[in-house]
Amino acid sequence: MNSLTCLNNCATRSKKTETRLKHEQQQTDNDDALLILEIAHQYYVSQLYTLEAKQLSAGNRRTLAKQHIQLSNVEIEARQAYRNNLQRKLSRVMRVNTVQSTKGNETLPQELDDQPNPLKRLLKENNRYTSELTNLTGKTEQIQQQQQAATEKKQKL
Repeated sequence: MNSLTCLNNCATRSKKTETRLKHEQQQTDNDDALLILEIAHQYYVSQLYTLEAKQLSAGNRRTLAKQHIQLSNVEIEARQAYRNNLQRKLSRVMRVNTVQSTKGNETLPQELDDQPNPLKRLLKENNRYTSELTNLTGKTEQIQQQQQAATEKKQKL
């Protein structure tokens, strides 16, 4: 039986006992019977108050659980923002390193002019890979910014 049904049953018993008590007070002078009815009525009233308090408690527990979930969501959002910031910093560092590596590779051909052809070929491949890495790093940053914008938009909704 759920607590709402118990609450209704207890309220009904309390009213019936109160009505019976009033009726007995008018009809009889038997103090013992009146005392028993008064005790029964007080018992039902105290049970009613206890059940009402439990109902309030359940509501408070629900509210507390909702607030706990909201707090967890805020913490998750904060961690995601922190992770996104770290990811952007990492992307910037990778791009700077790639650019510096490219600049370093640009001076190498002048130094390797008199080197064998296989070494020159490897240098060209390395430059091509570096260029592709630079492009990929830029695209990765763009995607991360789009993801962050989408996440922020979603959170606002």
